[in-house]
Amino acid sequence: MARTTITPTQVTRDGVADPTATPGTADGHKFQNNGWTYLRATNSNPLVSQAVMFPIPVTVDGEPVEDKMVEVPANTTLTIGPFPIEYYNHPDGTCWVDEESSDILLRVYSL
Repeated sequence: MARTTITPTQVTRDGVADPTATPGTADGHKFQNNGWTYLRATNSNPLVSQAVMFPIPVTVDGEPVEDKMVEVPANTTLTIGPFPIEYYNHPDGTCWVDEESSDILLRVYSL
């Protein structure tokens, strides 16, 4: 299956309401990344921390770069980013995120 696209919410000086959270899936998600994009990951599990992983599509001297992993503690929301486009963007201009479970709820914001 294909990754599910999350459309970033554009932040303005007038303020924006939080978008509806997108639950984690086995196939992961992707979002358009302008280099000033942030992801809010909420772990709704009350007992166990959950990981979100950002696959990095670049290599250095022909060697793959280790993916970025962030542990989200139980019952916690973390804001993660920004994601420099030269490291995180895939050929279609998106940043990918893999979630450990559907306990992770995602929201994406862009400046």
